[in-house]
Amino acid sequence: MSETRKKALINFIFGLILAAGVVALEWESEYPLVHKLCDGFFVSAVLLLGCGGLKWARNAGTFDIMSYGIKAVVNVALPFLTANSEHKDEDLAAYKERKQEERKPATDLLISGGVLMAIALMLLAVYLVVY
Repeated sequence: MSETRKKALINFIFGLILAAGVVALEWESEYPLVHKLCDGFFVSAVLLLGCGGLKWARNAGTFDIMSYGIKAVVNVALPFLTANSEHKDEDLAAYKERKQEERKPATDLLISGGVLMAIALMLLAVYLVVY
């Protein structure tokens, strides 16, 4: 099994546990079980897809300028914190290149969140047809 599949499976199991928690919180409500399950799967799907979307945006370099700016402010305001840093004098282009090498893809979060969202949509369809 590949590393991406393992991570997607772990995220999917986390989503199932989260969905079970949401169903447990709604257990005393008067809604039917299909409605509670749909809510649980939707909440877990939105959480995983949101985290995956933010990770994808980070991988695209969306937040690089902010993190570089904070690093530059710390270098100027508190130089003793970064006195021994090997990346102390790098420019934005070198910073972006170094960060791009360290990044991991967001496919595991997006896959598991997409599967949970598909389950939530199927449960919604069942709910709308039955009730």
